Amino acid sequence: MLSYSTGPMLGDARAGFMAQAGGTRFSLGVGGLLCMGAVAAMAAVLPKFRTYDARTDEHALAERTRRQEPAAT
Repeated sequence: MLSYSTGPMLGDARAGFMAQAGGTRFSLGVGGLLCMGAVAAMAAVLPKFRTYDARTDEHALAERTRRQEPAAT
């Protein structure tokens, strides 16, 4: 819940400060580079997330099977 309430406001504040410091293009460019850097960092830190495949994951297959069973009422 915290990320939903503070994330957009922090992003807006970052964009505003960066735009004030270097202009709109600078703010957009740095924001894009920060985003790409965060994605690259997460890909390096979480290699299993990169290779995850719901078609072959045992937990995803079990959940799919459970959901396809008729509901017992």
